[in-house]
Amino acid sequence: NRELGLFVVGSTATLEEVVVHDTLARADGLGGRGIGIENDPDTGAVSDVTVRRSLVAGNRDVGLVVSGSTATLEEVVVRDTLPRDDGLWGRGIHIRSDRDTGAVSDVAVRRSLLAGNCQVGLSIVGTTATLEEVVVRDTLAQAADGLFGDGIAVVGSFPGEGTFPPTAAHMTGVLVERSARAGVFFYNAGGSFCDSVLRGGVFAVALDQGADPMVCDDNLYEGNERNDVSVGQGLEPSPTLEREDL
Repeated sequence: NRELGLFVVGSTATLEEVVVHDTLARADGLGGRGIGIENDPDTGAVSDVTVRRSLVAGNRDVGLVVSGSTATLEEVVVRDTLPRDDGLWGRGIHIRSDRDTGAVSDVAVRRSLLAGNCQVGLSIVGTTATLEEVVVRDTLAQAADGLFGDGIAVVGSFPGEGTFPPTAAHMTGVLVERSARAGVFFYNAGGSFCDSVLRGGVFAVALDQGADPMVCDDNLYEGNERNDVSVGQGLEPSPTLEREDL
């Protein structure tokens, strides 16, 4: 397929044992996403989608995106997402609010694997999500410039991109390993991070711009350059405005 492998807009759907791979970009080099789950901008209808026991691999730009919708992702593998032709993006899962309508997403990700994605393994922007028993490994830096490379990024409002709804992620039993920059990065966002393991990155947990999640004492940090919770390191989040939004 080209531009988008599977698209659900303003609808209810259950996807089980689905494989979406190697979606091609459009002629202008944009797109190539695996699965898109979005609200309908014309009617305001919100999608409510469950994805189980499915593989999303080798797509471009974003493996799976949820915008202004409700989704449950269980036993899903999202791997080897490629950047666009300009070398930007290549995220595994991107969960966001809808910039135009203000609709927020409510997403649960359980017992899932994200591996070999670029820029950010799993991003949560201007919305809320719950992660349980999720593995994020081998997140690469952005191909265009060697920047970023966060396993999980939870991003609230920041300069140049407008004001987002409150942003929070609640994570339990998460394993993040071998991220190019931070295992988990909170920027102007909240939530919680407990009973999890972070290994083999530069920063284990990075908090910036007033991020205030609850970081529990039962987490294990090992083999990172900074085996602690790093506050105020001046890290910038990767841009959250996609080319289609600009």
